[in-house]
Amino acid sequence: MNLDTIKIKLYHKRVHKKGLNSNLFLHILMLITLKKYIKIKV
Repeated sequence: MNLDTIKIKLYHKRVHKKGLNSNLFLHILMLITLKKYIKIKV
């Protein structure tokens, strides 16, 4: 497990406590992070 994955998981737990409003932001953030990660990997 890499550092980014851990960060995302911790962030997800925090956001989940706050509620669904912040979840939208999380999903956008995750999509951006995944796109960057895929570009770096490939």
